[in-house]
Order: sequence, then structure tokens, then C-alpha cells
Amino acid sequence: IALSNTIKIKAGPTSSFNVNDDTVCAGEPVTVVFTGYGETTDSYFWYFGDATILSGNGQGPYNITWNTGGIKKISLYVYSNTLALYSDTTDHYVFVDKIISGISSSGKTTVCEGDTVTLFSFINNGCRYQWLFNSDSIIGEINPIYKAYQTGDYSVVTTNFFTACSVTSQPIHITVGEKDFPIDFSGNSQFITSPPFAVAFNNLTPETYKYNFKWSF
Repeated sequence: IALSNTIKIKAGPTSSFNVNDDTVCAGEPVTVVFTGYGETTDSYFWYFGDATILSGNGQGPYNITWNTGGIKKISLYVYSNTLALYSDTTDHYVFVDKIISGISSSGKTTVCEGDTVTLFSFINNGCRYQWLFNSDSIIGEINPIYKAYQTGDYSVVTTNFFTACSVTSQPIHITVGEKDFPIDFSGNSQFITSPPFAVAFNNLTPETYKYNFKWSF
């Protein structure tokens, strides 16, 4: 008499996963896809550090992003609720390039015609710079220092040579006042024989809101 038994062996969970890119820019979405073995009823213990989860739960897939720079760790281990088994832990590392962009000036941002305001971009290692005037590129101005001589809004685009991550600074407004402009005023005619001498003066200068006036009598 021959007897036979069928034994079914269920595999334990595994925790492998893929990341679509290992070098990204701050704020750029990253897709994480589970490629291991596990049931939908299993428990998935993901670690994303300080990432923001844009979408995903359980097995995934996940879309995440980081607003801070540096080397980021993603980890996963799986627990089989059916077999009461844990998987090994799988780790992936992602480099997030965080560019800091900003502008400072050498002094006042309001100057007279013929004068300039020196603008300094925040310096990032391994980066190139492109200055903008009223959102348009200034041809040939690719250094982190620029001398502004026109009224308008100035900003700078900072781009990493290696990662191609790019950030545009907040604009800084420069005002260049006219050096030669017409000044005019009038005084009402008075026939004066004795003091007090009361004379009314009127400022007739065009667009007086542009200037500060100091009267001397």
C-alpha cells in the first residue's frame, strides 16, 4: 500500500523595492515600488525619514519628496500576519540636492542715475549663475556678482553643474533715480510795505512723488 501526502510550503515575505532615481532635486517626486513578496494582508513597515508622502499606502507604490538636502534613507521590512514571520530589512539611499538661492546688496537699493548697486548671489559649490532683469536673462552675466544700474527687479538662477537642479531667487527691486530733472516753483505776488512778509510758495515740479524736497529760505 502506497501512501502520499502533499505538503504546501508557503514562502516567507521579502522586502525588496526599487526607487526610480538615486539623485534628485529637493521638491522633486520620487517613486518607490515594492518588488518583494508579500500578501496584501501583511504589514509593511516603510521608513522614509523626513520625506513627505504624496501618495501611497501598504505595499505601495509610493510617491514621496524631500524639501531638505543630503543623503536620505528608505527602508522596508515586511511582517507576514499569516506565518508570523518577519522579512529581512532592505535599504536604499537617495541623494537630494538642495540649492539655496538668495540675493544681498552692497548697500542701499535706491541710488542716483550713474551709480550702481552691487548684488551678490548666495554661493553654492559646483553651481553656475544666470542673472535676470525683469524675469529676462541678462546676456553674459553668469557670475555670482552683478552691478545693477537700471530700475527694475533683479533675480538669479542657480544651477548645479552635476545634478542640473536649478532654483530661481526671489527678486530684489532696484530704483535708479534721475540725476537731472526740472525743478520749478512759484510764489504769489505781494506788495509789501512792512513786516511780516507773508509769501506763499507752490512746488510746480512734475511728478513730485518721485522726489524728496528740502526748502531753504
